Amino acid sequence: MDYCRYTSEDGIVCSREVSGDHTLCFWHSPVFKMDEVTQSLQKDAVNGQGFNLRGLSLENCELRSLDLRFSMWEGVQLKGVSLIDCKLDYSQWKDSCLENVSFSNCSFHGAILKRSEMKWLSYKDSSWENVYLEDIDFESTSLAGLLAASLRLKRVIMRRVDFSGCYFHSDRSIDERDYPVWNSCKLIDCLFGGLNLNFFSWENCEFTRTDFLDCSFRRNYFHLCRFYDCSFDGAESLSQECFALSEFNQNSLRNITVVCPEMQIKSEEA
Repeated sequence: MDYCRYTSEDGIVCSREVSGDHTLCFWHSPVFKMDEVTQSLQKDAVNGQGFNLRGLSLENCELRSLDLRFSMWEGVQLKGVSLIDCKLDYSQWKDSCLENVSFSNCSFHGAILKRSEMKWLSYKDSSWENVYLEDIDFESTSLAGLLAASLRLKRVIMRRVDFSGCYFHSDRSIDERDYPVWNSCKLIDCLFGGLNLNFFSWENCEFTRTDFLDCSFRRNYFHLCRFYDCSFDGAESLSQECFALSEFNQNSLRNITVVCPEMQIKSEEA
């Protein structure tokens, strides 16, 4: 039996079998039209038994009402794709690129995302619960309409990400394992608007031109974090105890002392 000769840009080799004189499998051969690919996916991904989507490339199509629980998305390229009413619980995403992808009424309970790039994504009536993200690069993404609970991030870079309209369900339990933890992340030109960021832990994170407007910070801890030209206008429950060993440039410090006059933290530029 021959196997598909497709190799992704990252060196990932497709392991699917091919038939006849074909050198590429159904998913990677240009002989098949995109609607044939999506129809096959609609047919096969219905039982949540771990569909393997290694090296899959989809562009300008719609995937609706798929049961993709426990699926593996490795070396996947999605561009201009809409996922609607899909179950992506316990799915794993690795070494993939998602561009201009929209998720509507999709669930990601227990999903893992690693070493991937995500640009111009949008979410509507979707949920991330107990999701773990590592080495992810987000750019120009809107998280409005996303319910996020027990979210854990490590070495995630976010550029121009708008969290306004995202609902962080972070204080639903007294179990500290459910609290969101963001570790060694970089946020650049991001916006948190009118959000409850209660019970968050931020470890060794860097914030540049990132604004926290009208947000609540009850039992919120920034440990060893750095702030450059950030704003905390309208912040609630913010105190010096929230910023253990954190550093501010002058603009950030000037802004935070307006909403938290008791702050005695020195500017790193002093």
